Amino acid sequence: PFLAKGSINQAISKWLHTRLIQDIPFFSSPIFEMRFSELQRVTINKYLFDGNNKQIDEVKFIKYPPADKVTRHGRANLIGQSIFYSTSNPITALKEMKPQIGDTITTSIWRQKNNRYHLKISPVFKITSLNGVVHNELSLRFKIGYENALKQHDPDTAAQIDELLQFVADCFAKDVEYGNNFDYTMSAFYANKILYEFEGGSIDALVYPSVADKLDFSNIAIKPSVFEDQYEPYEVHEGIVATVPNAPGGGFVIHGTGWSRTFEDGKIIWK
Repeated sequence: PFLAKGSINQAISKWLHTRLIQDIPFFSSPIFEMRFSELQRVTINKYLFDGNNKQIDEVKFIKYPPADKVTRHGRANLIGQSIFYSTSNPITALKEMKPQIGDTITTSIWRQKNNRYHLKISPVFKITSLNGVVHNELSLRFKIGYENALKQHDPDTAAQIDELLQFVADCFAKDVEYGNNFDYTMSAFYANKILYEFEGGSIDALVYPSVADKLDFSNIAIKPSVFEDQYEPYEVHEGIVATVPNAPGGGFVIHGTGWSRTFEDGKIIWK
């Protein structure tokens, strides 16, 4: 029942954390190594400046919030836990952040420093489509690799792993009630387990389908320490949102107001 939208409040969230630990002590997940040479992220400026659409001039503000500023669960983070949320698709980034008409947004592009380093990832992939027509290509690739690896286990163990990973996928695919961060409790619980407990905390990143983008594309949630070691800013764009998908005209239209590829001493030098 807690996979239903709006089903979890603060009291239930606390109870669920305990029950998930007690009732499902077993955990397993496939591990892949792969490169994400370029990532994108959208920052809504007003959230940093008490509702003001000020220009962002420091790189730190387009990364991830300090852990002590994280007061809400996210799909892949617990309260008090920083995660660098990103994607390879710019439209997915916009759909995730849900900017409104008139908002100033900053789109940042990050490139991997070490072209030889492959992130150690554990993906959420069991649900590849919502409509059975358009499938998440990355999830399909993970699913094929997983099904091949599953053959090395005996049938009972394989069935147990498969059922668990289906449940985790259901948690990440949950349609969350807007504004209710406790509705993210179950996916946040498993994100923490994958990134900080599974395999001795050696997993670098979590990849999961974007619910905001109907699972068509994936989000990449990276540990801050890994992100700092592996990525640097390549390009930033600033713009004002003129149209959003639920408004007349449909789709995102952004009127550009700034651009840069110059970063000095933690500052963005806008063009």
